[in-house]
Amino acid sequence: MKNPLILRFCVLIIMALGINVQLSAQNDQEVLAETIDWLEKKINISYYNAQTQEWWSNRFFYNDETGMINIKNTSSDGPSFITRNTYYDRKVLLSNLDASSIKVHDVNEDQGRIVYGQVVQVNTIGNQKLIQRTKNDRPSFAEFFLQIPVPHTYDSLRLTADSIKTKLALAIELSSKIKPDENERANANTIMEMFHGSFKGNDDSRISFTLIAENAYEIEHMNGVNYIREGLIGFDEVNNQFYQWTINRGQRERLNLLVKSEDQIYLENEEGNFRITLHGTNHFSISENGTNLDFFRVKE
Repeated sequence: MKNPLILRFCVLIIMALGINVQLSAQNDQEVLAETIDWLEKKINISYYNAQTQEWWSNRFFYNDETGMINIKNTSSDGPSFITRNTYYDRKVLLSNLDASSIKVHDVNEDQGRIVYGQVVQVNTIGNQKLIQRTKNDRPSFAEFFLQIPVPHTYDSLRLTADSIKTKLALAIELSSKIKPDENERANANTIMEMFHGSFKGNDDSRISFTLIAENAYEIEHMNGVNYIREGLIGFDEVNNQFYQWTINRGQRERLNLLVKSEDQIYLENEEGNFRITLHGTNHFSISENGTNLDFFRVKE
């Protein structure tokens, strides 16, 4: 008969792990809400274009039920905005934006709604035209990037633009973050759903996953036209683990990868020197022998 104290101890550990996962998810939601609140306040600006003699307003809104953001731009002849000349809406899922693409550019002259100062630009994943634009309440063409103006009249201009860049990247990451399940088989299914399409690494290499059989993907990891790793990754339902067959820099290699989860879902070999960590639906990393690479989804 099993020791009841051991059984009770195991139950307490499982309960503690479940509580930690819930607290982590709750904390992420709180941080996301605080970050969105900061963005909505900071990107609530009105400014003047001296070249066209128009006033512009820029507003940022987020729908926490749909995950959709809406950037509204309005031009007027005066700072009161009682009458509107032109008004735009640009709507896109926050999770469809590419956090790694965010850049701050200098603007040296007034250009319509973008005026002298800086502009924060963020693209969609893979530069796909996922941003729905309307002009004066009428559907217009789709776009692949958003621009947030930071006029030169703002105090601490560079700090403001860089702060928007940092906060926006955090909001995108949190909105697309993959949350672990207490059931590791469910986590295994999440991993399989993640592995499709192409990803670009922060070393400019690329990994692509191609489904070739049920629960099995072909891997191609390339640096330009040169292979770094090629092979197969899949899920073994009998042994409840992942496997990876690869030719890595000329060496054949087989790894058995266990599904694990803490505040994130990851795969790890027995030695612990190889790990694939899921950060979000469009972002994962590979840690191998002390080296870490981040990969972000690109257009398929």
